[in-house]
Amino acid sequence: MPKASVLQFDNYTVEELLFKKEPVKADQHEFQLQPHFEQEIVNLGDDKYDVHLSFDITPTEDHPMPFHIHVAIVGHFTYFDQDETIDANLKDHILHTNTISILFPFLRQIVATLTNNANVATLMLPIMNFNDGGLEKKTE
Repeated sequence: MPKASVLQFDNYTVEELLFKKEPVKADQHEFQLQPHFEQEIVNLGDDKYDVHLSFDITPTEDHPMPFHIHVAIVGHFTYFDQDETIDANLKDHILHTNTISILFPFLRQIVATLTNNANVATLMLPIMNFNDGGLEKKTE
């Protein structure tokens, strides 16, 4: 029988949504996406964690885009390890990797819906593997 997960996904909330149309040259039809992801984990105590996940595409002079988009969501998680059998490194890995893997499909769908409803080409983020720890961690 599979072992029960030590991580429980309780819910998520949308913190911020921004879509702003940006001017581009009339002859420019291809754009190179340069998405920026960021995460922050907040220990709320009592084994509760809020995991902040944000996504941005910000046009620049070097990389114009037809829009600026920002989406920030917060996942609410409970971590169960009453026997304390999981070492600190594995716990950190679970909190930084598994939580993002759980939240990412929600973020992906929000971005697709936001761009679709803005009447621009729907932006469907690719499926991503976060096992290599590829997200930038927010620092204060």
